Amino acid sequence: MDDEYLEKGYYKHDLKIQLETCIDVYEQDREEYWAEEHDRGDLDLSKLIYEQTERFGDRILKNTEDLVSEQPVDEDLEHLDSEFQKLTEENNALKNSIISSAKCKGLKPSEIEGVVRLFSQLENDPPKRDSKLRLVWERLCIKLAWDMTEKVEVGANRILQLYNLGMETKPFDTTLVFLRRVSRCFIWGFDPECVILCRGVIDSAFRSAVDDEICKRHIRGKPPRFWRLFDRIKAAFKEGLISKDAKDAAYRIKTRGNNAVHHDPNIYKHALDTIRDTLLVLEELGA
Repeated sequence: MDDEYLEKGYYKHDLKIQLETCIDVYEQDREEYWAEEHDRGDLDLSKLIYEQTERFGDRILKNTEDLVSEQPVDEDLEHLDSEFQKLTEENNALKNSIISSAKCKGLKPSEIEGVVRLFSQLENDPPKRDSKLRLVWERLCIKLAWDMTEKVEVGANRILQLYNLGMETKPFDTTLVFLRRVSRCFIWGFDPECVILCRGVIDSAFRSAVDDEICKRHIRGKPPRFWRLFDRIKAAFKEGLISKDAKDAAYRIKTRGNNAVHHDPNIYKHALDTIRDTLLVLEELGA
């Protein structure tokens, strides 16, 4: 380590660079392994397996990016697609069998839900090492690793930005669950999703804090089934539950949330402000 870094008390190597180096080394070693025979039989076959699984991994990434199957299966990849479909069908059949068995044993719905949740955790296990899908899974891991590395430094900065925004009063448990998701989305750079979640948070909070009796006193000419977030914000302000600042903040959150749903390209500029507005509204509602 250089004396300069010792004197300043800083660690010389940047974490992002080290993470990228690790991923790069892994990716290169993996490619070199499959480019050699390694006593696994025919060299050309090894290269073919690697090339096919890489292309199949790329196809999966493209098809899942927008959840639209736009990439057709190349003829030489059909065996991989069949293996994937077979594995999916086997998992679904096993899951249904477990649920049926649990129902036959007279388990309560909550207990059955616990069984299903346990099975879902098993579904997160990687494919077996003797399956070609293991290679596809490795390609997906590499892609996600690169994506996450790019977000590390930005995410650390965003954690610092959130530090002083915390509410002084503890919110309800249901609200807290939402806020944790808001925080994760913001830290990892999912700004439109963060704004949409903020709108969901205050929507839930206003429904809890502004009951129908309050709405009836302040909402005229509109039957209860047509009351929306806009109406509950208005009623909360007229009832004195929130200040004008909180009312304006709530309307901003509502508008930005609606815009985010419609892919407003500028919404990322307002993510932190929207979180700040959300916490102000929740604080005044006591939600």
